[in-house]
Amino acid sequence: MAVLLLVCIAVLARDFNVPLAAEHADIAAAARDHGRSFPRQADIEIGCDRAVAGAPRVSVQGDDVAAGIDLWLGARIELVGFLLVVGSDALVRGYMNLIHEVQRSLTDIIFSGVLMRFPRLKIVSAENDTGWIPHYMYRLDHAFEKFGALMSEPLDMKPSEYVRRQMWATFQDDPIGPMLFRYFGEDNFMWASDFPHTDSTWPNSLKVIEQDFEGVPEAVKRKIICDNAAKLYHIDLN
Repeated sequence: MAVLLLVCIAVLARDFNVPLAAEHADIAAAARDHGRSFPRQADIEIGCDRAVAGAPRVSVQGDDVAAGIDLWLGARIELVGFLLVVGSDALVRGYMNLIHEVQRSLTDIIFSGVLMRFPRLKIVSAENDTGWIPHYMYRLDHAFEKFGALMSEPLDMKPSEYVRRQMWATFQDDPIGPMLFRYFGEDNFMWASDFPHTDSTWPNSLKVIEQDFEGVPEAVKRKIICDNAAKLYHIDLN
């Protein structure tokens, strides 16, 4: 029995002056028109519809995530990576490996300079937990300090600063994330129940929130379970 797991990173790119070739049926034609090229191994599919506020919506699938963002900026982009696992043991391993796939994609996006070139681009790591992010930020900076001089296009600030400025992350049941809010997350983490999926906290969401946010100040707790999402997605709570 094969189980298909989704690794999702939602990218909100609004008000960019980069043309979107929504009329193209295939990525190769769009790349040629924009004077760009993709690696042959990239299996990228493009599908367009109308997203919120009338912005084009584009789905990008494939290995070259950073190149996909570079080409299709100007739209609301959702990047979806697929992980196919077989058997019950593989399901558990695949579940654990989701975070590694997300880290790999984020690393490509950050070190390829996408966030440097597009400072208003917003990335949401959805349903991938949050406790790993502070250490990931440390390791980004450590790698940059050790080997950044070898980059073909050096970044203009520490990688962790791009994360703080342009990345948000959601979680369901992860007490480590809220615990580390002083380092990262007070304005960037967003709690979600994930209902009705199997990883959902329903019907014990209030209990999970109480447990996971133990010791977290009420003002910070409200930001993570409510205000941050409302601010990011322009939701009027009044």
